Amino acid sequence: MLKITMKLSNDSVWNNIIVTIITVTYAILVFQIGLRLKNVYGGQRNGSGILSRKFIHICASLWILFWPLYDTSHWTWVLNITVPVINSFSLLLHGLIIRDPNVIEVQTMTSTNTPSELLYGPLYFCLVMVYLGIYKFLHIESAIITACLGIGDGLAPLGGYLFGKGAHRYSNNKTVEGSIAVFIGTFFGCNFFLHALQLQTLSLMYSLIYAFVATVLEGLSPGLYDNLIISFGVSLLYSIIGTS
Repeated sequence: MLKITMKLSNDSVWNNIIVTIITVTYAILVFQIGLRLKNVYGGQRNGSGILSRKFIHICASLWILFWPLYDTSHWTWVLNITVPVINSFSLLLHGLIIRDPNVIEVQTMTSTNTPSELLYGPLYFCLVMVYLGIYKFLHIESAIITACLGIGDGLAPLGGYLFGKGAHRYSNNKTVEGSIAVFIGTFFGCNFFLHALQLQTLSLMYSLIYAFVATVLEGLSPGLYDNLIISFGVSLLYSIIGTS
């Protein structure tokens, strides 16, 4: 496959620094928009702040779309993990020490406005992104895991939310509509990321397999641990079946 690369500077180090500044700016904008969504909808139809949380969740997964801009000829390509590393420390700080329910992290990334909640789903998500950014950079596995975790799992609560009381629940916090959203989001998300990163795309059968497994894992996972379980489960599946 022909790879088209776009560098922002002829100097590898400066190129990677510029891309990192862009990704940090992107992350700040996402958080600010998420807070705005929380303020607008949080006290009305959406007391749990689901729109803000899932907006940030899905947009955070789009972080890997910046990867092709990095110049891997210099070690500074590892700066791609700057955003998830900073967020990891921030989540630990606010979840363990500061514990202020009014800060932007708690307001936009928790369902109960409880600081300790930051130490579960949000932190697991960031740690997975750090791992992928170091050990699976521009790798097919990263695109698949990010699609399952970021797009599929990110859409799950929205499926139940959109149907409200009409949603069909099969556990305390899981709905049939949410699981359908996971399946559809993962199915399309896998090939979207693979195509965007100019990697080998999945066949229809493999797209269905990854979407199905991600849906099952999300459906069976306890709410606080789904990010971790989906990531490990999909990674294990990839090690077994790969893409062909």
